[in-house]
Amino acid sequence: MALSKIDVSKMITGVTPLANGGTGGTSIPATNLASGVTGTLPVGSGGTGLTSGTTDQFLKFTGTTTVASAAVVAGLEEADQWRITSEFTGAANPPTNWERNDTYSDKVGTGMSVSNGYFSFPSTGIYSIDFQRVGYCPNKAANIHTIIKFTHNNSSYTTIAQGYGNTQPNSQDPLNNDHYLSRTGATVDVTDISQNKVWFGFSHYGSVSSLSSGGNTTSNYCYVNFFKLGAT
Repeated sequence: MALSKIDVSKMITGVTPLANGGTGGTSIPATNLASGVTGTLPVGSGGTGLTSGTTDQFLKFTGTTTVASAAVVAGLEEADQWRITSEFTGAANPPTNWERNDTYSDKVGTGMSVSNGYFSFPSTGIYSIDFQRVGYCPNKAANIHTIIKFTHNNSSYTTIAQGYGNTQPNSQDPLNNDHYLSRTGATVDVTDISQNKVWFGFSHYGSVSSLSSGGNTTSNYCYVNFFKLGAT
């Protein structure tokens, strides 16, 4: 007949002889692991190395036998969109009239920040950047130049993306303006948020002094998208 398990904390009384695995002394009270142990039980002693868990986090290995807790990342950590607020004429490198899209929209995460046209990142990571520029000029041909500049040392900027577009006649425009669209984009590795920044350039080729870039506070004309894709 199979024997039931014996709970040594309450089913044994008296003194267990040395020959039977006892101590030869009086009985030793059992330790209640739920309330009688404090601190962190080491991994080598059968513990996890954790003092406690955190709500909505999971356990992961750190490269050794130690287990650590980490936050669950669902979707993009950062997503932000900025736009030019009003139309301007001529080149701007960079323009300064930016605002975050607030027309039924908001950022995800902390979001980007901007000062005098220079954008700073909220955290390190790999970011995708998408830049669109639209505008018009009064029935004149022009070659549009759209650029993204990035710095790793908060000083010297490198052109990391360029877009071109040509003004084209638009028969639907009652003022007979030529219109254009230019887009470009890049992916950047942000390793230091104090040193890594980005700005967006608006220029053109040709003697078209009245070439305009579109802007509005309720609708996107010239705008940029920022998405953090993952850790650096």
